[in-house]
Formats: sequence, structure tokens, C-alpha cells
Amino acid sequence: MLMLRYLFASIAFVLFLAGCAGVRSVAPAVETDRSPDTVATQRGATWFEAHRDRPPLLRTFIQRMPKGGDIHMHAAGAVYAESYIAWAAEQDMCVGRTTGAITNKPCNASDGKVPIRQASLDNVLYNAMVNALSTRNLALSGRSGHDQFFRRLC
Repeated sequence: MLMLRYLFASIAFVLFLAGCAGVRSVAPAVETDRSPDTVATQRGATWFEAHRDRPPLLRTFIQRMPKGGDIHMHAAGAVYAESYIAWAAEQDMCVGRTTGAITNKPCNASDGKVPIRQASLDNVLYNAMVNALSTRNLALSGRSGHDQFFRRLC
């Protein structure tokens, strides 16, 4: 029974995301969108309503749905490290020479912090920054993906 509840919850969530929840806007609307995607979505919703009490068919329905979208994503991890470095350079921020971490001013060489614009000209330091801000070369770092993602870099 728990599996059946999970299946129904999953189907409802997928249909909600696909726009099949049947929610209409408050303002009256005229059905003008007859694009293939909209027609397919409407056909899928109609089929689902007709067969919602038939678990074997629902399972087949879900298995045949397209896959590949991000269901869970952290925006901070979806940005390229090079973008963070470019944005920090635009704001005249600093980078820790030993950690590759982006820091605020003042940039003080005696503290191991150099202007990020200057560091961008140093290939070794630039690569260290990209590695610190991403999962590039993670297998060589000796850290897990979890540790890499959640370590403090700023």
C-alpha cells in the first residue's frame, strides 16, 4: 500500500510539473495554445485520469515518460567556477594564494591574499581557484563530492 501511495504521489508531482494539474488562471482564458507539447500534455492528463485506478498501467505510463530533468539542484553548484572568478575580478576582490578561496579586500600579500585580477594571470593559481570552486579534478583531490561542495570557500 505504501508503494502505491508513493507511486500516486510521484505521478501527481510529475503531472503538476508538466502542467497537467488542471489549475486554471483566475482570469478567463481562451484555449489558443495548440502546440504539439500542449496537445501531448492534455492527452497525457486525459489518459491519466481515465486510468488512475489501474496501477500496472500507471507504472508503464511513468516508465515511458521522458527523463533527464534536474529534480534537485543547488544554484550555487550550477554556476561555472570561471564565472565566479570573473565576477570577483569585476568587484576587485582577492584570492587566498594557498586556499584558492575568494575573499574581500584588502588584498595583502603578507596574508597570502592577492588581487584576483592578478591571480587570473597566474595559471597555477587560476587552476587552483577553478579546482577549489568546482569538482574539476575531484578524483585527484582526495575529497568526496560532499566535502568539496560543502567546504567553505569565502
